[in-house]
Amino acid sequence: SVRDCSIEIFRKFATRAFRRPATADELARIADLVEAAVERGDTFEQGVQIGMQAVLVSPHFLFRIENDDRPHDPGAKHNVGDYELATRLSYFLWSSMPDDELFALADKGTLHKSDVLMAQVQRMLKDSRSQAALVQNFGRQWLNLRNLADIKPDMARFPTFSEELQADMLTETDRFFAEIIR
Repeated sequence: SVRDCSIEIFRKFATRAFRRPATADELARIADLVEAAVERGDTFEQGVQIGMQAVLVSPHFLFRIENDDRPHDPGAKHNVGDYELATRLSYFLWSSMPDDELFALADKGTLHKSDVLMAQVQRMLKDSRSQAALVQNFGRQWLNLRNLADIKPDMARFPTFSEELQADMLTETDRFFAEIIR
């Protein structure tokens, strides 16, 4: 049926988009949209397109939502779930969503274990995505290096300064920061 097919399609898509398993209620609401589109004369594919738009405008896709049972209790211990932890790790180290391995560990509920977590951090740091994300995004923002291109020193005082030197300064700092992180 249209409903069964759309739920099957969106179970995986919404789960990836929301960075956690999509709930039965969320899948039912998306399936309702697809069914309504088909009932009014749209093709199934057009209905799926509407469902995808719904997923992509959902706050669960647009924001990294972390559920907390007692958000206003400063004395409470506020643990982060495995899916939230996978998301935090991947966006910090890769500036991207969790990969299949992080999702699988979150699904098993083992990502928060210190040995598993340490192994994943090491794996992620060895990945080339960490260079761009951690070093260039985080490091440059933290060290205010994004402003380096806007700085033009007095050429009378620094006659050997050039754009090439400026680029080398940025590369040297990136590499130094990467070495410290690793």
